[in-house]
Amino acid sequence: MIIDVAHTKGGVGKSTIATNLAVEMDADLLDLDTQNSSIGFSRLGPQRTINFIRGQDLQQSDLDFLENYKRSIDKNLIIDSGGYDSDIVRLLLVNSDLIITPVAVSQVELMGLQNFDKVIHAARQITGDINAYVLFNRVTRFQKGDLELFKNYIANDIKDYKILNTQIGDRKAYKDAFAAGMSVCELNKKSLAADEIRHLVSEITELLK
Repeated sequence: MIIDVAHTKGGVGKSTIATNLAVEMDADLLDLDTQNSSIGFSRLGPQRTINFIRGQDLQQSDLDFLENYKRSIDKNLIIDSGGYDSDIVRLLLVNSDLIITPVAVSQVELMGLQNFDKVIHAARQITGDINAYVLFNRVTRFQKGDLELFKNYIANDIKDYKILNTQIGDRKAYKDAFAAGMSVCELNKKSLAADEIRHLVSEITELLK
């Protein structure tokens, strides 16, 4: 399966989510980030069987390898999509089995989601079958009321998206783990962050069945 952690807005947590998913799902990872954050992550941590693919210079003619993953039940590919729009970014969207867009509870992030939804909507016009979900990221315990307002707005006004049940908290563990080249589950399997990632993996697995 192909899972695209995608947003044209930078700084929303794509690399953190993508690397944690890749490690916990034992999935290969395609890094489209211009900063190559996920590739950098792979060099910090332990040796892995995961294939980290540098995607910044990929051309459309290079994408035949996607067939090894698309709708496969045995092999998964996580895409750390770049914070930009391009033909390659859009082509990967239409070839993904699941799209996850991290969004924080802020007006700026909501505006970013509205803008990216136009890209998702255009992709839907091509395939007619886009499976896109919002993942609320960096959520704090003080945002409960605002979070519900955001959920209601997305459900009613951003029709191309559904909302994942899993929420990712604003936790130092994510930064500490990334800096060590580890998933939060590897850093501390009993942490709240590890619980969140395991819950996310479980939810994704159910969606892809």
